[in-house]
Order: sequence, then C-alpha cells, then structure tokens
Amino acid sequence: MKKTTLIWSCWLALVLLCSAYLSWQLPQRHWSSSITAAFPGSDADWQRDLVANHSANRQIRLALTGLSETQLASVAAKFQQQNPQLRWITPEQHWQQLQAYYQGAAGLIATETASQQLAGQQYQRLADAAWQQLLSPLPLADNMLERDPLLLSQAAMQQTASGLSQQFHALTPAAGWLKGKFENEPFVLLHAELAIDPFDSELAVPLHAMLLQQLHVLQQQYPELRWQHSGLLFHAVKAASTAKAEMSWYGGLSMLAIVLLLWWVFASAKPLLLAVITLGSAALAGLVAVVWFFESPHLLAFVFATTLIGVAIDYSFHGLLAVQQGPAFFRRMLPGLSLSLLSTLLGYAALLLLPLTILNQVAVFMLAGLTAAYLMVCFVYPVALEQQSLQVAASARRGANLLVQFWQRFNRRQAWMLFGIGAMFSALLFLLLVKFSDDVRGFNQLDPTLKQHEQHMLKLSGQQWDNKFLLVSADQSEQLLERESQLRPLLQAWQQQGLLRDWQAVSDWLPTISAQQQLQQQLQQAYQSAVGQQFLQQLGVAVPLPISQWLTAKDLPDFVQQQLYTPAADAGAPAKVSLILLRESTLGKAQLAQLSQLGFAQLFDPIEDASAKVAGVRHQLSIGLATAVVVAILLLGWYYGVKRAFAITLFLQIAVCSALNVSLLLGQALTLFHLVGVLLVVALALDYAIFFASKLEAAEVQLAVGLSAITSMLAFGMLAFSQTPVIAGFGQTILTGILVAVLTAPLITRIGNLETQGR
Repeated sequence: MKKTTLIWSCWLALVLLCSAYLSWQLPQRHWSSSITAAFPGSDADWQRDLVANHSANRQIRLALTGLSETQLASVAAKFQQQNPQLRWITPEQHWQQLQAYYQGAAGLIATETASQQLAGQQYQRLADAAWQQLLSPLPLADNMLERDPLLLSQAAMQQTASGLSQQFHALTPAAGWLKGKFENEPFVLLHAELAIDPFDSELAVPLHAMLLQQLHVLQQQYPELRWQHSGLLFHAVKAASTAKAEMSWYGGLSMLAIVLLLWWVFASAKPLLLAVITLGSAALAGLVAVVWFFESPHLLAFVFATTLIGVAIDYSFHGLLAVQQGPAFFRRMLPGLSLSLLSTLLGYAALLLLPLTILNQVAVFMLAGLTAAYLMVCFVYPVALEQQSLQVAASARRGANLLVQFWQRFNRRQAWMLFGIGAMFSALLFLLLVKFSDDVRGFNQLDPTLKQHEQHMLKLSGQQWDNKFLLVSADQSEQLLERESQLRPLLQAWQQQGLLRDWQAVSDWLPTISAQQQLQQQLQQAYQSAVGQQFLQQLGVAVPLPISQWLTAKDLPDFVQQQLYTPAADAGAPAKVSLILLRESTLGKAQLAQLSQLGFAQLFDPIEDASAKVAGVRHQLSIGLATAVVVAILLLGWYYGVKRAFAITLFLQIAVCSALNVSLLLGQALTLFHLVGVLLVVALALDYAIFFASKLEAAEVQLAVGLSAITSMLAFGMLAFSQTPVIAGFGQTILTGILVAVLTAPLITRIGNLETQGR
C-alpha cells in the first residue's frame, strides 16, 4: 500500500509541476503558423531575417467595389477611420515624399545621358532640353530653378519614377486611396502596412477578425458592397486556424476512437481511465519539453505530434494485457517494451540532427512523451491493476487468434520465400515509380477563396515586383551604391534580351557622394560657360551657388529606404545590403554565373532557396533514417541473432516500400514529410517485430499489437484527410505502412527458431 501511495503521489506531483510551468510559460511563447517559416531558409541568418522583415510581408490591400464612386469614397473613409492602428499608405504620402526628395535632390542627380553631355561640355543640348521642359510641364516646385535651372534632376526623377507610373497606369490618386474602373465598374484600392507580425497568431487573429467584422457591418449598411483583399495576414491566419482546427479535430477523434476501442475490448472504465491518464501524461510531458527548448513552438509540429496517441497507446495495450497475465508475464514483457522504446527513440532522435525546426519540435515532443508513457506502464500499471481483474472481449481474442493461425500454416521455408518475394516486388515497384518533389509551394494548399482574391487584386493593381530580387552587399554605404552602379550595364543588357522587364535599385535614386560632387563641379563649369551664361540670363536666374549638402539615405522616400538593410552582427553577414527589385525576370544559369563573377551580388529567391534547403534536409533525413535502421538492426542482431535480424529487415522493407508505393501509385510525388512518415513506420514496425520475437505467446502479442495498430491507423489515417498536403501525405504513408506491418508481422514467428507458442 505504501508503494502504491508513493507512486501515485510522485505522479501527481510531476503533473502539478508541469501544469504550473506551462501556465507560466505558454502566454510568453510566440506560436508560429507559417508553413514556409517552418522550413529552412538560406545559409545565412541575415538573409532569413531580411525576408522575414521585408515590408511586403506586412502589407495588406483592400479593393472595394459594387457601389457608386461617391459611396465607395464614403465607405473607404469610414474604414480608414475605424482602423487607426494600420499605417495607411496614401497617394498624398507618396507625393509629399517625392516632393521632399526632389527639393533635396535638385542639382545632385542627373540622367546618364545628361551626365555624358556635361562631361562632353555639350551645354547647348542641355539648354535646349531645359527649354523643352520649361515649355511643357512645370517643375515640381517653383524654387527648383534657383538650384537646378537646367532641370537635370527633374528629368532624372521622371525617368526613375516611370516604373511607378507604369505599375499603377490604370489607377488615379484620390484622397487617401487609388481609384479606377474594372469592367466598367468603379473601385477603390486601399493600401496599408501592419504594425504586427502577421505570423503572430495572438495579434494577427484578433486583427483579422476585427477587419472582417467591420467589412460585414459596412456591407449591412451598403448591401451591394463587395470587397477583395490580399496580403500575408489573411493566409497566415487561415493557416493558423486550419492547424488549430485539425489539432482539435484529429486529436479529439483519435481519443474518441481509443475510448470506444478500450470499452469494446475491456468493457470497463478502469483501463479506459488508465489509458487516458497515460496519454494525458505523455502529451503533458511532450508539451513541457517543447516549451522548455523552443521559444517559438510551431502549430504544425503539434498536428504531427498528435500521432503520439497512436504510439503511446501501443505501450498502454501491452501493459494492460501483460498485467492480467500476472507478474511473471509482465516481467517477460518489459525487455521487449524497453527494446521497443529504445528503437523508437533512436528513430526520433535522428530528427534532432536535421536543420528543420518543425521536425526538431516533433522529435522533442515524442521523445519526452513516449518516455513518460513507458514510465507510466512500468511503474503505475502494476500497482493500478490486479491480475485477472479485466476480461478481454472474446471477439478481440478470436480476431487475433485467426490472424496468427493463418500465418502458422506456412513453414520456415515458405516464410522466407514470402518475405523474399514481398521485399523484392515492393522494392522493384518503388524503383520504377519513385519521384521526389522538394518544391515548398506544393507543401501547402492555398485557400481557393484567398487565391481568387489575390488573382483579382493583381488584375486591379497591375503587375507587382517579383518575389525574388538581387542582393548587393558591401562594407560601406558608398561602396554599396558604387556596386549597384556597376550592375546597371548588366541589368540593361538583360532588359534588352527580354530576360527582365524592369528593376528598381537604390542607386537609381541615390548617387554616391563622389558622383554628386562631380555633378556639381560639372554644373558650375556649365554655368560659367558662354552657353550657360546666356541661358541663365534669358531665364532671369542668377548663377546657382555650389551645393555642399549631399543626398543621403535619409532623404529617400520610404518605399526606397525599405530596400536598404543593415544585418545584425552575424558570422559571415555583410555590413550593408541592398535589394534590387525585379519585375518579370527569367534569369537563368548564365545570368547567375555573371553575378557570381562579380562577387558582391546574388539572385535571392526565397522559395527556391527554401526548396533547395528542403532537398538537403531530405537527403540528410534519408541518411539519418538509414543509419538509425542499421543501428537498430545491429542491436536486434546482437539480441536475437542474425537470422531474426535479417527477417526483421525484410519485414521493414516490405512495410516501408508498400507505404511509399501507395502514394506513388496515386500519382503523388514523395516529399520530405513522406520520409518523416517512413521514420514512424519503421519505429512502429520495429515495435511489432520486437514483440513477436520476444518470449511471449504469439496470440497475446497479436492481440496487443493489433489493438495498438488499430488506434495508430485511426490517428494517422485521419491526418490523411488534412487540408495541408504535407500532413495528408504524412498520414497516408503511416496508415499504409502500419496496415501492412500489422498484417505481416506474425510471419516473423515462422522464421528460424522464433516459434513461441506454448512457452
């Protein structure tokens, strides 16, 4: 009695301690929901930070239509007033920033053609061009003639800003938004920047709900109002809500299935309560471990971690059935359970070596959870249950006996033949069908409604910048601008070749200080020339004074300043980085080789970069998985003998290849997460093989293995219906692998001296 009290007291103390820790730490954790954020980025941390902090990730756009122009203006104004927490990007802001920039840039920037004419002292051409500008549009500000009478800076600005005007060629600036017509129907386009991280679910979900609620309220006032929206916020919130719903739904259904199965098998509340306590303790231990080791737990990691139910219940069934057979039987069961745990932990430990946070979190969760479940079975079950206190359903025993009896029809030679033919056929089919895909764009299924919104917004607002860009690095700001200027001939050549439609570089807006100084010297020479004196006299303007205050990054408009980045101190990180935005770029290997020769510029495509990293992780996982299997087989060979280990190897190959072949036959390309599924198939199949190779009655083993396999198939099979493709492939792989493993595992008893009946 004292031992029982001590064990339950220790368990209760640990549960209370873990619960207190979680109640303290969970509110402080940032929960991530982005599937792309779960994948590895570039080699350098500064590149990952650059992409994560890029302003485009925090921007949202909203198009309102269905009403008259007057009503749309009223609705847009109301919506902006209701959301002061958003930083609204308006045409007035752009105009004011451009004006301020031009006032500071007058006399300091010029087009390439004008600079060449100045260098060649072709002053008459410059004067003629200035008269043409004076006779057409007026300068941006009246006092510009005093600083830049030749209007070189105005011409440079018109050329530089042409890309902006082309981007919004069909839109007209209004009070605080852009307006236009699409299919003869007026619309307004609102543009805002978030002050929060769209992947921060605690802040993003309430903001998303509030915005949609406000739109629905406005629609009640204006029933004809329609809207389209775009932005990372909407996709991130959808992904987070889907992940949470699937966690609750699949986890809940798995628990319900286990409850019904336990009730059917034992017809008693006691084993049901004990199994629930075991699973709850395992889940609590896993969650504590993840929160302890990771600052930003990922929701998808916990979707995968719901599979703990299928693995941990395996230990529970073995413990429940072993206790009923008495202490001696329970002691004979423990070595197999311990070996099973060790082999499973080895498999999950391989995930810790991969540079993929989501898999690291799954590994930590499962390592802690399965260890907790194992300790529960070893210490709690013997004191919680008495021998022969439970009756097992006759139908369950009959089903286990039928499967064992079916395989007992085969002799040793026939068993080897079946294993050999099965392994050879499944391997050949796999080699014929195998196809891998590491493209991260296929890892997540975009919501159809959000996809339609994005496509419609693209039609309204015009072609945006590409999701890939050039990165230029340097030690100093001046060097950065000089290197961008060195890239200009290359960009122009690509544009002429049709490989690039347009680009925007910081140096297009901000010349180096040395270039500004040289321009001023050339302008002063031009003003002192005969042509310059005559032009200024006709214009009625005095000779401009030399300018000594040079343009810096602070003078740039916000949308250009965002292209400059100063990485945090990091090994290998450059001091200064700039982004050159690209539009409709189709750069190939030849162009990348040209960039590589420069040594300071590179094309950075976050999607391609992540896909390449996923491919690397997949190769590492393959090596880690193979290593874990070899280690496990060697361990089994030492414990059971060479023949048994070889039989288990063939058994594992059949289960793994069958699991992957089903996906391939359905026309799916294998991904990293199919291999993660294979890891779990190996872990579970090893469990089954170890117990059939142990000194236990085959029918008793089949009963425990069969019941645990059913629960595992229910847990993993439900994931096959997930809306996230990687989760669906993961569940489908494990469902098939477990089914094949549980149906063929009894054949192991027919190999060598493994017949254990009557021991």
